[in-house]
Amino acid sequence: FLGFGNIMVGVDLGEENQALIARVLLLFHSFPVKLFCVNFLVPRKQKEETERFQTLMNEFSNNEFKGKITFEMIEIQEDNQKASDTYIREHNIELIAFQPHKRSIFYTLFTANITKKNLFATNIPLLAMPVKN
Repeated sequence: FLGFGNIMVGVDLGEENQALIARVLLLFHSFPVKLFCVNFLVPRKQKEETERFQTLMNEFSNNEFKGKITFEMIEIQEDNQKASDTYIREHNIELIAFQPHKRSIFYTLFTANITKKNLFATNIPLLAMPVKN
């Protein structure tokens, strides 16, 4: 096993995202990986999410992470699945790391973010990384 080269980390801009990224880096520290920290942006939430995304980027801006981590916000125009599939294909993503969340039925019904269903449809390995409190 030669490891994974390109890993997408799905960030939802919650407080635990910094810990999630740190844990993925620690897990794969002996492999030459590149992390793609991606937030799929719903246009109506753009201002508040842009500010939180900038804060997260600043946490990993020192030279230690240069060339290992990129941060991107992808605006979802219409189709969640198409947006995620396109990103995965264009960046040769080999693994998706994410933090599983328990959400209410109302959150599930009224959000247009990339969902668990979209992740399972990608047909590439998934790594659920619960972050300890």
